[in-house]
Amino acid sequence: AYSSNESIANVSFIGDADAAPFAPELSLEVHSLASPQVNLGKYLPSQDVLGLEPDTYSFDLSINDLNYEFQFQIRPDATNADVQQRLSRLITNADIGIQAEVLEDGEGNSSLSLTSLKNGAPENREYAFRISEDQTSKTAGIVDYLGIGDITRLPSSAEFTINGDRHSANSNNFTIEKMYEVQLNGVSPEEGITADIGLKTDTESLMENLRQLVGGYNTFLRSAIEYTEKHPKSNQLVSEMWHLAGEYARPLSEIGINIAEDGSIDIDEHELHRSAIDGR
Repeated sequence: AYSSNESIANVSFIGDADAAPFAPELSLEVHSLASPQVNLGKYLPSQDVLGLEPDTYSFDLSINDLNYEFQFQIRPDATNADVQQRLSRLITNADIGIQAEVLEDGEGNSSLSLTSLKNGAPENREYAFRISEDQTSKTAGIVDYLGIGDITRLPSSAEFTINGDRHSANSNNFTIEKMYEVQLNGVSPEEGITADIGLKTDTESLMENLRQLVGGYNTFLRSAIEYTEKHPKSNQLVSEMWHLAGEYARPLSEIGINIAEDGSIDIDEHELHRSAIDGR
């Protein structure tokens, strides 16, 4: 499979080989990417002592129709950054679908940020997760103090058109007609700019794979030669590569793949294309 504009989307073919001749050609225009929910807390002076009394605090976090209660103690000398870092580890290590991190503004302040690992909102509500302490079992107050209960950015779905028809998805990775798996990478920079999706012919696919093989070989050879310039006794690998390539120089040249004097490989695109068509 190919995408004519990989800055918009990558694509791979996932259908049966028998279905390949019937794979459609598609024009994909992306209007917006799917994004996660973000709760960005207040920026507080990092080294200031927390403005709450020492106690056992707790709050409730709801995600994926499941409710979790987080409990923790606050010491008398705990700073804002201490508590933010502790909660960041507590939430992330719980492995419930939220990534927590402490952000700094460069002016001595820090904030606790929570981001859902999945993009898009569930079908029956706008938010991906909710934090509250209305009915929590321990002392309340930490959610309001840190400001982590307010949604900074709602989760959103990807919006795009396929051959002019409008579609949406809760993920930037989805399938089309059980034939293509699409990974959205960016928004179309202007209206009408699309990524054309389809299947390459066997000849085009073969030639592309050969280009990648030759490119990888040449890159590896250059790296090996640069290494031997500093370590002359380690040139055995380069010598063996030259010898191995040289053994196949004649049959390779007949299909448009030529071995240069320095051991690198050049491709004669015209001859290679003709060889691919002829089945050589």
